[in-house]
Amino acid sequence: PPPPPPAPVVKAKPKPKPGKAAIAMKFAEPEGVYAQGETLPVQLEVRNSGSAVATIEVEIASDVPGELPGKSFGAITLKPGDKKTFSHSYPLATSIPAGTHTLDAAAIDANTSEPVAQASTTFEIRAAATPAP
Repeated sequence: PPPPPPAPVVKAKPKPKPGKAAIAMKFAEPEGVYAQGETLPVQLEVRNSGSAVATIEVEIASDVPGELPGKSFGAITLKPGDKKTFSHSYPLATSIPAGTHTLDAAAIDANTSEPVAQASTTFEIRAAATPAP
């Protein structure tokens, strides 16, 4: 009898490479000029455009921490393609210095404690109008 045909060669499927999260963030607010006595609205958009789930902690800090204290939003999980908007507001006391100020935000990897994204925005605070005598 003829020899049996050779067995087909089956190549092992390559294991999928682990995905990676890609976190991006930007401030939607504040923009523009605010007065002492008003409220400063803060909106921060965070997006995961990568291919893996990310667990991050989002924090906001200001250049005047005594007047605009830091804010932590705790740990959140973002799946690939997910976007989350964080909102906060600060009352602008009359003691806050007039001028240009900065808010900085950071996304911190909850597993490694390393920053994975950062964003900054500037805004202006003008002195409250003093009533005419």
